[in-house]
Amino acid sequence: LASGQSAGSTMTMPRREHNLDYLDVDTLAYYLGVDGTTFKQLEEGSTENVVDHDTAVMFYAQWDQNSHTLAPYWGKIAELLEAGSKNSNLVMGLFNCEESLRSMELCQALNVKRYPSMIFIGHGPFR
Repeated sequence: LASGQSAGSTMTMPRREHNLDYLDVDTLAYYLGVDGTTFKQLEEGSTENVVDHDTAVMFYAQWDQNSHTLAPYWGKIAELLEAGSKNSNLVMGLFNCEESLRSMELCQALNVKRYPSMIFIGHGPFR
């Protein structure tokens, strides 16, 4: 989807292309601090969720033209911020809300109703 690429018919595996991460349900649930099955918030202080960086995620659907329009800009922002590199404390990702039943359920739990939608997941104290 990003940078003029289109996703195939296979399920998304978590991977990085350039400065963008293509997130799967389990990886996004981990970043959000929610249980990967129930999508309920993990207990505060849980050692299961220790993310040491900020994360920005763009939620999309393959059929949505606005998602395809925004994706190259999202990729360019990730490149300019050096997202996912040692020089940055930010990971930027894409998440297909309609790839599977689990991905639809996660997006519903997050109240994602329109595409594209973005969410910022902060790590540590906000400065």
